[in-house]
Amino acid sequence: MQRARCYLLGETAVVLELEPPITLASQKRIWRLTQRLVDMPNVVEAIPGMNNITVILREPQTLALDAIERLQRWWEESEALEPDSRSVEIPGDLWRRRRAGSGGGGTAQRFE
Repeated sequence: MQRARCYLLGETAVVLELEPPITLASQKRIWRLTQRLVDMPNVVEAIPGMNNITVILREPQTLALDAIERLQRWWEESEALEPDSRSVEIPGDLWRRRRAGSGGGGTAQRFE
């Protein structure tokens, strides 16, 4: 397991950051931890990043130190999350309509 360190970010957030290298297994654990934190009453938002997670606290003045300890422990207990894949379809002419509406400036290439 990769070693993690937790620290305060500004006045409202706690960060859990993993040592390199970035691995898919660690990223899946970050996604699972994010899922767990979303429903916590003292968490405003949990933001997964590459090899880290940032947690915005509802009451940072009273929760910050406890949050660092808990986040570290929950990381050690976390398991991987295998997210469902999804497909996003973009209409074929969407880029043309966007380009026409933007005034036509810039250097974008047109593909016909």
